[in-house]
Amino acid sequence: MDLPAYAEPPSVYATVGVGLPAIAHAEVGFLPHPRLGVELRGSWVIFNPMVGLALDGAVWTSTGGARGHAFTATAELLVNPTLTPFTLVSHGETLGGTLGVYAGYRWMADSGFTVRAQVGGFGYLAFTGHDAGFALGPNATIGVGWAF
Repeated sequence: MDLPAYAEPPSVYATVGVGLPAIAHAEVGFLPHPRLGVELRGSWVIFNPMVGLALDGAVWTSTGGARGHAFTATAELLVNPTLTPFTLVSHGETLGGTLGVYAGYRWMADSGFTVRAQVGGFGYLAFTGHDAGFALGPNATIGVGWAF
């Protein structure tokens, strides 16, 4: 009996893209389940390098597996590895790592080609400056990649 193309999910995927304020980003992910991805992420957020982890889950898929169309929900935690203790400096303010929550759309072809778009918000903690405290901001990204 032949299994459908989506029955065995790809195990690894990688995407790159652009967005605002995450000017450039890249992800390498592992699919322990067809609807759940665990990712290592890197971003260039307003001229500051950020790295971290994300969980990406498919809330709905057209095939029931990783391939095809999917609406996703993602949570990420990023930090700036160049500053101590993992802080982000912007316009004289020292900001802590970011925590992002996103809704998105993903399309993965049977060949593995992937297109992803995400919108949402991220929060950060400002330690110094006139805006010290917790703040929220929008984020939107689009990327392309490949699943193996």
